[in-house]
Amino acid sequence: MQSVHQHSMGEIPPGHNKNPPILVHCTAGVGRTGLAILSDLLLYTVDHNQEVCIPGVVGLLRHQRAYMIQTIAQYRFARLNI
Repeated sequence: MQSVHQHSMGEIPPGHNKNPPILVHCTAGVGRTGLAILSDLLLYTVDHNQEVCIPGVVGLLRHQRAYMIQTIAQYRFARLNI
């Protein structure tokens, strides 16, 4: 997502938001989308030397949208790759 953000920075006209949101969506908007968002949040946390709490972040995501991170495989992927 950082690379998408950096690439889009060159296309922002003067006077517009320099930190536009990035839209991420899969079919239901919870499984793969949740994993992409979770991964981005966890990488941000690690980059800023903050404590990583995957269950806590998943809980916050599910508070905003039910069923984020649908499968054990998605959860394991996030846990093993951070």
